[in-house]
Amino acid sequence: MDLNDVYPGIDICVVQQMVNVGTIPAVFDNATVVFSDDTDQALKDDMIITYNDFRVVDENGSIKEFLNGPQQVAISQLESELNTRLANVRLEPGDTLVLGDALQHHFDFVLPSDTDDSTENSHLGLTITMNFKQFNK
Repeated sequence: MDLNDVYPGIDICVVQQMVNVGTIPAVFDNATVVFSDDTDQALKDDMIITYNDFRVVDENGSIKEFLNGPQQVAISQLESELNTRLANVRLEPGDTLVLGDALQHHFDFVLPSDTDDSTENSHLGLTITMNFKQFNK
């Protein structure tokens, strides 16, 4: 994800859902968050991520597991947060991991409006990778 011309008060919503389209259960393995070399340090220091909750939903839309929220975390701590919150989450074939509630399936990337103006027109580049592994039992 690349965000240009970021400024104090910005709130960006990112939709996040992961579906096990395979025929074997999958278990969360790990998440990595990598910032691009040209990401402004001030954004790493000041930007926060907010989200409501994680849910595992079956192919019929029924909630199978609810990992409660809401949560707020510094963007610099997002990798640790994902690895802690999603540890041992299992998706059966057809299951979906949903971030958010019924109306808000997303991360909010927020740069608080009271952030120093030095962040204005800055750049945030990051890649979030979420890995699952086959679960054969």
